[in-house]
Amino acid sequence: TNYYIANKSVLVPEVDPKLDERAYKLIQDIYIDRTIVPIPAYYQAIGGGGPGCITQQLPKGNNISV
Repeated sequence: TNYYIANKSVLVPEVDPKLDERAYKLIQDIYIDRTIVPIPAYYQAIGGGGPGCITQQLPKGNNISV
């Protein structure tokens, strides 16, 4: 899965209700000291991205204020 690791949590995409709970359990077993936070991500997933992709760095330039 494509997830984002934060300081005290892991943001995990919700995509398929039949499989999501299993994924959350597996990820929780890896990151035992963090809270698993499901986030709606169906449209990002079908578009080829997820929390890990949409949180990537932005290139410098074009006066983009973030």
